[in-house]
Amino acid sequence: MTDQSARSPEQIEAEIARARDSLADSIDVIEDRLRPANLLEAAKAKAVAFFQGPDGALDPKRLAIAAGVGLVVLTYLVRRRRI
Repeated sequence: MTDQSARSPEQIEAEIARARDSLADSIDVIEDRLRPANLLEAAKAKAVAFFQGPDGALDPKRLAIAAGVGLVVLTYLVRRRRI
């Protein structure tokens, strides 16, 4: 690295401009990742991947487990509402 006192004002300005551009690019990437539509798409992809077997077809065991859990939750909510 060069000596700090040996840099010209133009070099310092160019360095600041590069750092600003790099930061702007990083912010754009983070903003894109956190966009609600992208988060929803990623969640859907994970859910579909969870229910798929190694061959890409839906795994009946995992579907049955999810249906069972859903039934238990629904039963709990219905019973709770009656009390």
